[in-house]
Amino acid sequence: MGKGLGMLPVMMVGLEGCGWGRSKYDTSHTDAEVATAAINADIDAHLPKGSPETEGVKVLAAHGVNGHYYLSLHAPQEAFHGASAIDAFTSGAFGNAVHECRLYYNFYFDEAERLTSYH
Repeated sequence: MGKGLGMLPVMMVGLEGCGWGRSKYDTSHTDAEVATAAINADIDAHLPKGSPETEGVKVLAAHGVNGHYYLSLHAPQEAFHGASAIDAFTSGAFGNAVHECRLYYNFYFDEAERLTSYH
């Protein structure tokens, strides 16, 4: 009987260690939040409304966000928040085997291909 109770603290320490390890292993949320904050600050500082599409590409490329597509319909679209073009970006994967996430950015442009907003 004493032997069984002696194993209980060992098991509790082991379970606590597993919880600590899991929290240290899954840093993807923190990594994505840090990257998002840095990118948003850079966009706000260097990409004012009216900027050309190429400037958005440069700002995001500086942060390693290179995958994007540009879609222009040459007329304002309600689905594009009243813009006539969209440049959509996707980051590489953050995370690990426990959790993976990506950052998505949409830049909206008017008929003159000038930035109106981003999301």
